[in-house]
Amino acid sequence: MTKDFKTQIDRFVVDTEHKLMKVTRFALEDLTRDANTPKAKGGRLPVKTGFLRSTASAAVNQRPIGPTKGEKNRTYTTDANQVTQALLQLKFGNIFYYGWTAEYARVQEVRNGFLEGAIMKWQSFVDKAVGKLR
Repeated sequence: MTKDFKTQIDRFVVDTEHKLMKVTRFALEDLTRDANTPKAKGGRLPVKTGFLRSTASAAVNQRPIGPTKGEKNRTYTTDANQVTQALLQLKFGNIFYYGWTAEYARVQEVRNGFLEGAIMKWQSFVDKAVGKLR
């Protein structure tokens, strides 16, 4: 009887940890998507050449690295898969970093609040993630 109860508790703990990690990953994915949404599509991120948006990067346990300067006459695209790959590496106890490597990202954040605006919606991202698991 005691072994059965212990096994049930162990399964419950593992299942709960699995669900918590899923909620965390879903919510972080929504947050990063929202933060990197251009103004033209309802977001706060200014887009001229796309360089700032293309430098959005995620990493686990280290700050993201990437290009800091773009070329004037070039347009840039975004790799949304990069965030997904970082989130797949995320485990409890890790630190998830997300940001833009463009040298002018901080100034644009102060002017437009694209990350701050997304962070202010954190609870809605968590609620949505919990709803996905129900």
